[in-house]
Amino acid sequence: MKLPFGRGTAGSDLFGDIDAEDEKLPSLIASLLGLSDGDSADDATYDDEEEAEGRKQKTGRFSWPVIAGSLVGVGVVGGLVGYWAFGSGGEPVVEGGVREAAVVELAMPPRSGSETPGTSLLAPPLADPSSSDRSPSRRPWLTGGGAEPAPHGSNEPASKQSANGEGGAEKGAAAPKLGESEDKGKATEPKAPAGAVGGEAKPAPSSDRGAPPTRLALVEPPIPVLSSEPEREPPSYDHLPKPPKSEPLVPAPLADLVNKTDRGLLPVVSGEGKQPWKAYARPFSGSSRRPRVAIIITELGLQREATEAAIERLPADVTLSFSPYADGLKRWIERARERGHEVMLDMPMEPNNFPIQDPGSYGLLTVLSPQENIERLETVLGRCTGYTGIVAYMGSRFLTKPTHFLPVLMALADRGLIYVDNGVTGSGVIVGGAPPNLNYAMVNLVIDERPFAAAINARLDYLANLAKTSKRAVGTASAYPVTMDRMVVWIASLEGKGISIAPLSALVQLGNDK
Repeated sequence: MKLPFGRGTAGSDLFGDIDAEDEKLPSLIASLLGLSDGDSADDATYDDEEEAEGRKQKTGRFSWPVIAGSLVGVGVVGGLVGYWAFGSGGEPVVEGGVREAAVVELAMPPRSGSETPGTSLLAPPLADPSSSDRSPSRRPWLTGGGAEPAPHGSNEPASKQSANGEGGAEKGAAAPKLGESEDKGKATEPKAPAGAVGGEAKPAPSSDRGAPPTRLALVEPPIPVLSSEPEREPPSYDHLPKPPKSEPLVPAPLADLVNKTDRGLLPVVSGEGKQPWKAYARPFSGSSRRPRVAIIITELGLQREATEAAIERLPADVTLSFSPYADGLKRWIERARERGHEVMLDMPMEPNNFPIQDPGSYGLLTVLSPQENIERLETVLGRCTGYTGIVAYMGSRFLTKPTHFLPVLMALADRGLIYVDNGVTGSGVIVGGAPPNLNYAMVNLVIDERPFAAAINARLDYLANLAKTSKRAVGTASAYPVTMDRMVVWIASLEGKGISIAPLSALVQLGNDK
């Protein structure tokens, strides 16, 4: 066999063809190198093993530093993350460099229908009135000359404000006692402003007209200490006395006050101008000169025992408002009217913490168009008949959006119904742009926002004092046994105080007559 070395190149001319079978060639090469054939093979094998071992050593020398550096890097990053998450970046530091313990404050969830997350059953109400929004937009009556209620959950007078245009006296001025004038200390009874509680949506008179407002203080009692041995048996519905029997209200619906639609019978103003709220109202025979107080029990129809107790055990002059989600709503309202109660409907509206607190499938929402909200309103109104109007339920966000809220007010006005504002925002939109033919009332306080007897008594007394100074006052409550127990006793005492308990429509009528 012949091996060509560079055949066709210059190499072929130099070496020519070499015979691979020449036996002398290997020995010749070995002799030139000074090696034998066996030594040559062993050396080659040794060289290969030495080279492989060198590569292993080099790899090992480079691997350990890389692994160690990676571990150090992970530790540094973990330390930085831990310092950021648990270090002193957000902790307060007092004098001497000592860290204060982190404090986490969680507000108690509000009771159903009440949107005051700052009020808790575990702590007394806020003592600082500056922590509550007391602007005229929240309290329309601040622009008038009458007394105003304290904010929900506040133990300070609502009119305790600095001289910054919010209708109060100069900062630091002492509050006169109930019934005393701020200037002379003489007894006075200021007239109620037009935007206080009831009546058509008219601009409130300027503050320079009439007597200065009288300051009322709502003094909240401390939370009672629980005792293992209660002094008396807890209140129950069975222990409530039955009121005198009252005449039933006119049967509903009246043919000329309803319009048949796909959503049911909807209330309308008759061709002669008769309005449903007047036709279905409970007649009021009290003196027109006496102060009036209206109580509205809300969220009825959801619990059978509570609803039956409100219908059967409360005086007929107490207004009852039913939830649109109640089963058998039509029958509940018929029973209430048979017992002489004036009835209304709760209208769910979007709160600030929506969707955590959800007004439900009937709720009015800011994400819906005005027409969609009107359709939901009509769906609620079409579920039954015989009511005088609606009571805002929740709504701390919806009531502050005029684009969505005003169409609802206009629809209620056109149908001849009453709108009752629950007072969660003050609803300044009523004074600024409500329809002129809207009949409405403003809730002054929630009677059982702190549901224990002493607090309920304090708020009922405050409501009576407010009625004496403003000629009218409106409170809402739930059908709790303790609430109804204290309310029945308080209502019986109003006659001796010269105050009349009246259905809600009687306060709206009083506003229209002024």
